[in-house]
Amino acid sequence: MRRFFPVSAALLTVACFAFAENGPNGGALYEGAKHKFHAELKVDAKLQTATVYILDNKAQKQVPIPAKNLAMILKGTSAPIVFDAVPSKTDTKLASVFTAKDKRFATALKFEEIEFRFVVDNSGKIHTFQYEE
Repeated sequence: MRRFFPVSAALLTVACFAFAENGPNGGALYEGAKHKFHAELKVDAKLQTATVYILDNKAQKQVPIPAKNLAMILKGTSAPIVFDAVPSKTDTKLASVFTAKDKRFATALKFEEIEFRFVVDNSGKIHTFQYEE
């Protein structure tokens, strides 16, 4: 059983699987349902940090969302890695960048075995991201 501790009003679950393309920041891309959004995961193994960028339907421009954090679940592990929002400069309730530091980033990740779970204010809609070959 996976556990996720919501921080905000509504849970938006996002199961993500990377595909081979690189995003505009050089990270692995994840595709959302109907290509409405993309997420880009960029890992710095040396610093044991990672950044997730929320991108538009073409995976080119950052799109702010009303989320305070997101959790990354690695298949086969029980503890999520929580990414904190970097608030937008124009609206502190929105973010398109999320960051985390964890020793697990120092190891080789299998991007296809990653799930993200977002907590989004005022939204009960669930979006699922699927691996695209």
